Amino acid sequence: MIPDAGGNGEYIGKILARMVLGSSVMPRVLATILLLVSLAMFVLLGIAAVNLRSGQDVPSSAWTFPLTILGTGALLMWLLVRRQVSMRLYVAAFALWLLAAGFLLAVM
Repeated sequence: MIPDAGGNGEYIGKILARMVLGSSVMPRVLATILLLVSLAMFVLLGIAAVNLRSGQDVPSSAWTFPLTILGTGALLMWLLVRRQVSMRLYVAAFALWLLAAGFLLAVM
C-alpha cells in the first residue's frame, strides 16, 4: 500500500535536508585539510628562507617540493570549487596529494 503524499512531505523534507548537509560537509572538510597542509608547506618554505638568509646552504628540494605541493593543492581547491570531476576521482587525487605531502613532511 502506498501512503498518501500529504503524510510524506515532512519525511521527504528531512531526507533532502540530510542530503544537502552531507554534500556540503565533505567539501568543507577537504578544504580544511588543504588549508592545514598548505600552512605546513608555508612553514617549510619559511624555514628554508630563514636558512638562506642566515647564509646556510639550502638544497633546491627545500623549495621545489613544498611549492609543488602548494601548486597541486591550489589545483585541487580549484577543482573542488568548480565541481567538474566526480567526488570519487577527486578524493582519490586528494588522497595521493595528502600522501605526498605527508611523505615530504616526514622526510624534511
